[in-house]
Amino acid sequence: MKKQFDNPYLQLSEPKSSLDFLSNLEERKSSFYPLQSLLGVLGVILIFLSFRDPLYFFIGAGLLFLRVFWRKKSDPLLSALQQSKLYYRKKRFDKCLASLDRLIEEYPNNHGLKLIQGECYLHMNRLDEAYNVYKNAFEQSPESFSSETSQKHMVYLLFLIVHFRDFQLGERVAEFYRVKNNSEFFIVLWSNYYLGIIHYFNEDQQRALKHFKKVYNLNSDFKNIPELLKKVKQQENIETLL
Repeated sequence: MKKQFDNPYLQLSEPKSSLDFLSNLEERKSSFYPLQSLLGVLGVILIFLSFRDPLYFFIGAGLLFLRVFWRKKSDPLLSALQQSKLYYRKKRFDKCLASLDRLIEEYPNNHGLKLIQGECYLHMNRLDEAYNVYKNAFEQSPESFSSETSQKHMVYLLFLIVHFRDFQLGERVAEFYRVKNNSEFFIVLWSNYYLGIIHYFNEDQQRALKHFKKVYNLNSDFKNIPELLKKVKQQENIETLL
């Protein structure tokens, strides 16, 4: 099994489903928030006017720095939320993890945040940590994987199950998860592929064939699906194809 995460569905999208639940933080802004925003606007204006006097640039930059520093002190959770989104979009997953840790400390029961945390570990090829996060999230709240916006995380969990050969957990996940045919194409494709592997190693060839045939019907050139189908039908070992 390859030692890196090469699932082509691993596409970056804004973590709305997991991070925007904290929109209620808007109601918990400190009384200094409007003044901080005003400082930010003033800083941008001064930088824009720096063509008239270079000194404006340094004053404006100083105001922006002051706004960021002040907000971190007065609104630490809101600052952590904004930083998480920013670093996620910029693919700075190490920085995103640091901000997520602050949020998870405050909201330990929010599994959406943990799914984003697991995804960051995947992007950084820290598969052991990603697996622990996803496994714990599923065991504590399998429903967190069932929403429309979290389906890609189920694909990642299935990948990690196959990668680490934890087919006991895979059996529980397979019993819980039903691939929705109206999901995005790659979700349906990869989910059926991994579920087929999980059922095969749990000695349920009938269900394995069902999933592999689904993959073949969707895309007959997908990975090594023709060879997989052939070996499963002939009751041969598929280990060498993985």
